[in-house]
Amino acid sequence: AHVEGANNPDRIAEWKLSQEIDAAAAVGITRRYAEEICKRQFGCTILEATTKQKWNLMFTIRNRAAAKRKGQAA
Repeated sequence: AHVEGANNPDRIAEWKLSQEIDAAAAVGITRRYAEEICKRQFGCTILEATTKQKWNLMFTIRNRAAAKRKGQAA
């Protein structure tokens, strides 16, 4: 099935970021938290962020969630 925007790098970055935020919800990371990180790091909202900024934010969320999981396990 054809998915609208499947070959659009920006849409792919948004989708991966959304997946990462959903996965991080288990450790209390919300979309609002991700928006705050984006504003602090890049001075814009997630919707205004460039594709590269969205990827950077995705990895930031992934790393912060992993740190929280590690902290909970300790």
